[in-house]
Amino acid sequence: MKKYAWLFFCTAVLLSLSIGIPDAVKAQTVQVNVCKIQKEDIETCAIATGKIEASEQYEVESKIPLVLQSVEVEVGDLVKKGQTLAIVDEEATTEQLVDIGNTTGTSFLAGTYDVSQLTIPQTLTASEEGTVSTVSAIAGQTMQPGILFTIASTTKLQVRANISEDIISSIEVGQKAIITGSGFKDREYMGKVEKIDPSAKQITGSVSTQTVVEAVISIDQPDAYLKSGFSAKVKIITDRADDVVVVPYEAVRQDEENHEYVYKILGDQAFRQYILSGREVEQGIEVLEGVRQGDLLALNPKELDSDRERVAVGKVVE
Repeated sequence: MKKYAWLFFCTAVLLSLSIGIPDAVKAQTVQVNVCKIQKEDIETCAIATGKIEASEQYEVESKIPLVLQSVEVEVGDLVKKGQTLAIVDEEATTEQLVDIGNTTGTSFLAGTYDVSQLTIPQTLTASEEGTVSTVSAIAGQTMQPGILFTIASTTKLQVRANISEDIISSIEVGQKAIITGSGFKDREYMGKVEKIDPSAKQITGSVSTQTVVEAVISIDQPDAYLKSGFSAKVKIITDRADDVVVVPYEAVRQDEENHEYVYKILGDQAFRQYILSGREVEQGIEVLEGVRQGDLLALNPKELDSDRERVAVGKVVE
């Protein structure tokens, strides 16, 4: 009887151990998501902010005194090529020219100007499309020779941006740029660096003073969504490389000596692999040595703490 009792006891112990062993193994297995490394084209960028402005403007002026019957535009108006800006009172203008000649003893019509070449315009018009930026013309008054209107181009725009001294060394004339802004959401415009000021300046914000260098970035093919005075964010492409091994930031760790490493996945094993990193880009970190295209890497290596560990692979991110 005792013999049977003993056999029953041993069987129960072995059974419990056999059930517990898989749980123990399972407890030592780390669940990881992994990524499959591919080569990518990368860009390194510098970020700056600024204001959109017209890169060109032109002036509408008169060479002779004019009396204006009416002024047809005001500051901020968008005008088309050939649009009337002001209507000239030809009769009153002629009288004024004669009066000026009588007063000074020299007729405007016979003295300063050759009568055969003098023409009093009926209107003043815009020679190009643009936005009226200044108006000095006044209806009913004699306007002396000079600038009466200034028109800022709407087809030739640029961003005047402030670039931090920390990144200005990477900026060069001719580099391509991407322009975005809250005033023209969901739209992007290409451009390039046209000019970099030779000296720096300081700008004072609400918290601190920053040293910056002013740069001008042209805007390719601007449209009606862009307006002078809009704030703009400029992403300047400072470097580019094709077919580069890039590892996600969340796959990289550092040891106590700041050496970077990843965990490569081979079957159900994760192996610590030290890497030589290069540039940091938007997609992740360029890896020069230690990782190849097609490798599987753990995306949560903080769960792993030894050179080699058993893992269970979950989601695979391409």
